[in-house]
Amino acid sequence: MQLLELNITALTELCHEYLPDMIRRGQGGILNIASLGGMTPGPYQAAYYASKAYVISLTESLAQEASGKSVRISVVAPGPVSTKFHEKMGAGRAFYLRAFGVMDTQSIARSAIRGWRWNRRVITPGLFNTFSALALRIIPHTLSMPILAWLLKPRRNSD
Repeated sequence: MQLLELNITALTELCHEYLPDMIRRGQGGILNIASLGGMTPGPYQAAYYASKAYVISLTESLAQEASGKSVRISVVAPGPVSTKFHEKMGAGRAFYLRAFGVMDTQSIARSAIRGWRWNRRVITPGLFNTFSALALRIIPHTLSMPILAWLLKPRRNSD
């Protein structure tokens, strides 16, 4: 419930509170944080992936509504990030971290700011993440879900 409160409720309330004033002034911007996982269902991390899908959808919708009103609205959707997040959620040994690696926070921040300045609505830092995002939007879930389930499945130390 805390995850949903942070990723959905707090983000929605902040947008609702500040966006109308930005539009009235004709300046300002919002840069929301989602995840590459928000572009697909995520077995074993279902609530997290679903909450990030909400962030992407809300951001793209608000960006369209504010189009032409001099307010930039973007969402950054990175893949795995070099933080303690994965360990704290019990996925520190997840196969996807070893298979695809993680990006450092500074690279993601630079990419996010650059994409926001270029007025990109969805920003996927890194070449691998950009291709992954495209693939996740094209490949049907019936094909991608078994692969994602295998990648996200919690593993014991001996796996």
